[in-house]
Amino acid sequence: MVASWTVPAAGGSYSIFVTRKAPRPAATSQTIKEPVAEPERSSRTTAAGLETDPHKLRQRMKQIHFGKSTKGYEAYRSLVPTCERDASVHPVTPRHDQLCSKRSWDAQVRQWRRQLHEWDPPCDSGSEKACSEGTAATSGGQRTYSSWASECSDAPDYQDLSGFSLD
Repeated sequence: MVASWTVPAAGGSYSIFVTRKAPRPAATSQTIKEPVAEPERSSRTTAAGLETDPHKLRQRMKQIHFGKSTKGYEAYRSLVPTCERDASVHPVTPRHDQLCSKRSWDAQVRQWRRQLHEWDPPCDSGSEKACSEGTAATSGGQRTYSSWASECSDAPDYQDLSGFSLD
């Protein structure tokens, strides 16, 4: 529908045209809905469910490298031959190319790193720095924890404050 009118103005007149769209037809029960298309798979994944995002793969490999460069991992590799490893007992390196969320990946790496710490060499008097950083070690099947506070033998004893006054 088109409507027009002329408006007088100083120095002449001009016309205004207004166009209005036709109203929409009312929805009926015979309206056919088109099927919703399935969302396409991300271009960063494959049909096999493997991660292909290069940035994510680099970050995951970096985290795995950090775990494999620990003393616990070195001790684990030297003490347990590959053929004797059991996934229910020994730490299993998470697959870097698995398709999972960041939260799931972080949980897997955290669990793996904690299992690797169980293979850390025990603290001895020769490596005071490693023991002073609060590392955990396994000695005789029992976890022992050391901290900087346990090495401070000359720390003041604050149990007896009878000679102290606030004057």
